[in-house]
Amino acid sequence: MNDILISVIMPVYNSEKFLKKAIDSVLNQSYKNFELIIINDCSPDSSDEIIKNIAYNEERIRYIKLDKNVGPGKARNIGIEKAIGRYISFLDSDDYYLENRLEKAFQFIKKYNYPIVYTSFYKGDIHLNITGKFNPPKIMNYHKFLKHCVFLTGTVIYDTNIMGKVYYSETLKTSEDYVFYLNLLRNGNTAYCLNEALTIYRSTSNSVSSNKVKTALNQWKIYRKIEGLNIFRSLYYFIHYAILSSKKNFIDYKKYSYMRRFRSQ
Repeated sequence: MNDILISVIMPVYNSEKFLKKAIDSVLNQSYKNFELIIINDCSPDSSDEIIKNIAYNEERIRYIKLDKNVGPGKARNIGIEKAIGRYISFLDSDDYYLENRLEKAFQFIKKYNYPIVYTSFYKGDIHLNITGKFNPPKIMNYHKFLKHCVFLTGTVIYDTNIMGKVYYSETLKTSEDYVFYLNLLRNGNTAYCLNEALTIYRSTSNSVSSNKVKTALNQWKIYRKIEGLNIFRSLYYFIHYAILSSKKNFIDYKKYSYMRRFRSQ
């Protein structure tokens, strides 16, 4: 059974208002052969009580409570390390899976033996009322992803039989998701899109965008220091990034990062 088991990894920090719905959206999946690994990153709110109440009679939940706050990268890595499923997927604790999210993604990745699959997604308001839809490109590779990011955390599933276990950077304070997906796509790996919206990203802020200069500087740092690109290649990708970031369908990873949504210290 483990060969087709899906491990869903959910880090938790200060999300008590939305946590139960996020967990229930996984437990109510039409595809039943999964484990939900919840990592409580020393959240000071009532998340621990909420998780324990749900997990008490639910054997598919594996609950890990950390004694200190370790940050988003390490929290997710703990979940990845503990995962026993062939396929690994993610959901942030304020977002929401539609009931056929795992089944559809599993059927698609298994049918074509793809290494990485991502889906379209809905954007919702704080009450999960749908306000928009994002349709990513059909195929994504490392070089395309350097130009713009098209993944949302809750839309991705990857096959550890093909990829092995891929881990997050534990030193980054922002854009850790973006760098993680670059790592997935490294060495010629290609990701394929299932053009069905199966996740709702909950928009919890009314702010239009984060500081654009700071975001741009962070993107440049990724090119030069993390990816090790020379200045000419960095400029090439940065120009594409700047153009695409001005479009409405560009996903700003600062906006979607775990740090901006969960950490307040």
